[in-house]
Amino acid sequence: MECLADETTTTYNQVGVSGVAKPGTVSVTASSGVQWSMTIGRGDPPAEDQQ
Repeated sequence: MECLADETTTTYNQVGVSGVAKPGTVSVTASSGVQWSMTIGRGDPPAEDQQ
């Protein structure tokens, strides 16, 4: 994804992966003018998100 200074965008992604019982790391690298926010969860997604 391209991040642009002074531009706000929202992106929603949900990814199922195997091995979720093991410890893991999530990292984001961005320029100093970019602010990130994310939520990481484990387990089944909430009922309203299941399709």
